[in-house]
Amino acid sequence: SDFSTNVCTLSLSNSNATADGRFFYIQIDATFNANATLNLPAINKDYVIFNNNPGDFHVTAKISGQAGIVTPKGMRTTLYVDGTDVRNPILSLQI
Repeated sequence: SDFSTNVCTLSLSNSNATADGRFFYIQIDATFNANATLNLPAINKDYVIFNNNPGDFHVTAKISGQAGIVTPKGMRTTLYVDGTDVRNPILSLQI
């Protein structure tokens, strides 16, 4: 997906088997020029976010309208989306 404006929105619905929001593991290798936002679908789902951008910027994973959870550069965060917000962050070092 595209981070050209430092924002990326993943899509997913129950009937869309090809949507990019269906993946459990999301590795972010995009180049951006400031901290970025990853908008996740408002559907109950687990994610692992790996912020592997080549700069030194963090990524905030969130549901639209919410504060979100920050994943610093080089880190992985395990998240649970409860349909309205991102919950239960577990941050881990790059292995």
